[in-house]
Amino acid sequence: MTSDSKQPLVSVGFAVYNRPELLRLAIESIVQQTYENLEIIVSDDCSPGDETRAVVEEFMEKDARIQYCRQEKNIGEAENMKFVLSKAKGEYFMWAAEDDLWEEMFVETGINALLADNFYQAWFCSFDVIDTFGRVVQELPGLSFLTSTSDRRKNIIRYLRTSGNMGKDIMTMGIYETQVLTETVEHYFICGKGVRNRHGCDSAFNIAFLARYNILITDDILFHNSVTRRSVPDEKEKIVLLSRKDNPYRGVSLHRGTFNPKKIITVIREHYRAVKGTQYTKMVVLTLLLIFPVAIKNYLIIRANRKVHSVTKRIKPLIQSLRKTY
Repeated sequence: MTSDSKQPLVSVGFAVYNRPELLRLAIESIVQQTYENLEIIVSDDCSPGDETRAVVEEFMEKDARIQYCRQEKNIGEAENMKFVLSKAKGEYFMWAAEDDLWEEMFVETGINALLADNFYQAWFCSFDVIDTFGRVVQELPGLSFLTSTSDRRKNIIRYLRTSGNMGKDIMTMGIYETQVLTETVEHYFICGKGVRNRHGCDSAFNIAFLARYNILITDDILFHNSVTRRSVPDEKEKIVLLSRKDNPYRGVSLHRGTFNPKKIITVIREHYRAVKGTQYTKMVVLTLLLIFPVAIKNYLIIRANRKVHSVTKRIKPLIQSLRKTY
């Protein structure tokens, strides 16, 4: 396979751990991109066995653009993501997960958009959610309304007011100018094992970017995010309301499970860290404080509706039985 040296080099960083069969599909999705000037860096976070290495080496035999690194010990997803970025030689960079898929025009569309307008330092597209068989299990509203304007305050507020249930945090999987992404990571990136589960860290990273740079988000669906990486709401109320203009899930989302007030403190702290040193610190904290009462209210409504639905489901057979009897 040849590449056009006139095209800017795009580095694709896979930070992977022990999912070789999914990784096979993901790498295949990247090597089939119409944009050919790529370097593909796969960092294996000390997966047990040799299956992950075998999959990557199978592709390396056919494609010289692929590199394989194996960590001597498990360093965690976040540190591994930082590692692949540090190895990038391309002018542009994108993170890639081993369970996601990309349409073949993904990279070409993004690079063309960035080259056409130097106001933007990053690009992303709309996306859907797939299961491990590649079947679409959830369609999400487009995120093009989050495209940056010249008013960074409005960009930040609009992002904060948008529900996490709409998939806004996934914009980290877009294409970035490598230098800009490296600088953003220096401003805010939590490393260490398990820290990417810290509530609000993905959103805070995006805020760190929006406080300093600009992103273009287009409406075409060229990316398929795996259900194994993202919690898809299973309550009927959420799925219905996501498509409504009066969507009550505006604001920072509170995930399913037991409500813990510490989550609020964590989210505020991480977002404060993300914009520390900029003029937006007070604005970000105040915006979150205004959003959270609404988010808590919606959380309680969902919990109440789930309980009602559960009780109705249990009682329904009894009612049907009584109707047959009488």
